[in-house]
Amino acid sequence: MAVRGRVVHWIDSKAMFGDPQVHSEKGLPQFQAYVNRYGPGLVIYWFGFVAELDSHPQVALASAFPPAGDIKRLPMLLPTPPAAAGAERQGADGKGEATD
Repeated sequence: MAVRGRVVHWIDSKAMFGDPQVHSEKGLPQFQAYVNRYGPGLVIYWFGFVAELDSHPQVALASAFPPAGDIKRLPMLLPTPPAAAGAERQGADGKGEATD
C-alpha cells in the first residue's frame, strides 16, 4: 500500500510521544531492522511526535492511522506462475484436458 504517496510494507504503533531521544535511541535501530527485512514503513506515535523527526526516507511518521483517502492499495507486481507441465485445465466442454 501507499500512504500519502509513500510505499508502506509495515506499520509500527507506538503508545508514546515521539521525542528525539526516544526516537533515535530506541526507535531508529528497531525501524532500521524492519526496513532491512521488509522495506519502507510507517510508525504511528499515538501522542504525536516532533515534526523534525519525520525525515527518514524509508520510515514515515504519523500521529494517527491515516484516513482512507490517504491510503492507496498498490497492484500486485509479481506475475502469476505458469501452469506446471502435464497439469490439467478445464476445456470448453468442462472436461479436463492435458496441457502436455
